[in-house]
Amino acid sequence: MLRHLPSLPLVMGLGLALAPISGIAAPGGAAPAPAVGTATTSVTTRLGALELHNGYPTKATAQKLYDELDLQRATQAYLWALPAVGFKALYDAQAKTMGVRNGDVLLYRTLKDKAGMLTPNITTLYGFSFWDLAAQGPLVVEVPAGLTAGGVLDIWQQPVTDLGQTGPDKGAGGKYLILPPGGPEVVAPGYRIFRSPSNQVWFGTRGLAPDKAVAEATVRQHRLYGWNQRANPPATGYSEVGGRPWQSAQPTDLNYWRLLSELYANEPVAPRDRMIFGMLSPLGIAPGQAFKPDARQARILGEAAQLGDLMARTIAYDKRTPGATVYPGKHWEYAVLFDLDQESPDKRRVQFEERWALARCTWRPRRMPAASGLMGAGATACGCRPARR
Repeated sequence: MLRHLPSLPLVMGLGLALAPISGIAAPGGAAPAPAVGTATTSVTTRLGALELHNGYPTKATAQKLYDELDLQRATQAYLWALPAVGFKALYDAQAKTMGVRNGDVLLYRTLKDKAGMLTPNITTLYGFSFWDLAAQGPLVVEVPAGLTAGGVLDIWQQPVTDLGQTGPDKGAGGKYLILPPGGPEVVAPGYRIFRSPSNQVWFGTRGLAPDKAVAEATVRQHRLYGWNQRANPPATGYSEVGGRPWQSAQPTDLNYWRLLSELYANEPVAPRDRMIFGMLSPLGIAPGQAFKPDARQARILGEAAQLGDLMARTIAYDKRTPGATVYPGKHWEYAVLFDLDQESPDKRRVQFEERWALARCTWRPRRMPAASGLMGAGATACGCRPARR
């Protein structure tokens, strides 16, 4: 009785695969099968003429096809990673350019202060900070009562929770506890507890009181510290951009992939993102792996960054998403067309094109409160924009 007999389709597949191979001895010691005649064919494609020898790609054809395969994958990966690389670029601007430590808050006051970001409100005071849940432990955010609107985002610019008027405290203030992915549950009476899907998180808030002095005083009452410091919380440091130049736009060269690799040095990979990292593996990009591309990989990744950036601009300013046009016959389009989890309402697909259209927008709250300090930050500044003419 035969054991481990492969399925019939597999046997047939093996037979078909071995059929063209010459010089293999037949069962029972019979003479090898006669050599099959050679034939070279050419297939006309977008890449030019691709030669096949006996149905197999020639070495030159295989190299050309692998280059194209990796370029296509990297171009799509560029688009996919726009929100995450935007997060990393903003972090580098704050930590490296401005020298701000995790947990300290940087204030963005003037138009010049905010020149490095998209869709800022020039009349509203902003305060940003970052935190590494893996290195620093769970984060406590103390939100003061008053007219503020803020939030905590993960590395994909998805909300972990809103804060202030747009959050659960609805402007009354309170303590929030942000837990790392996969960590133990914490019992913390008096805290609003949320779990981030990423280790690195961003904190942002805005002062919305009509009186600028009151708005700033309220923003400066926010406190950020580690859960392990709760018994004696340290003071939260505040500093200002002070007109210094900075930028957080995603690079359009090899630095884009360097930022992605640095960001994922110690981050869990969500199930929906594993396939992309699988496609990037032949190009030397993998979570937790140092980014050291060889000459071929660097060439393809650089070209993919250029193409990906141009595709992102096209998606942003010449949308094909249904319902993007604000007024028929006019040149205004909605900039924000994605849900907060960046998935379609039926949960059957990720909203790739919708989120790419505004991937450089750092933060947008769930709800817009009726406060004079927020004028211009809704449908005018962040909600819609002029389309390509």
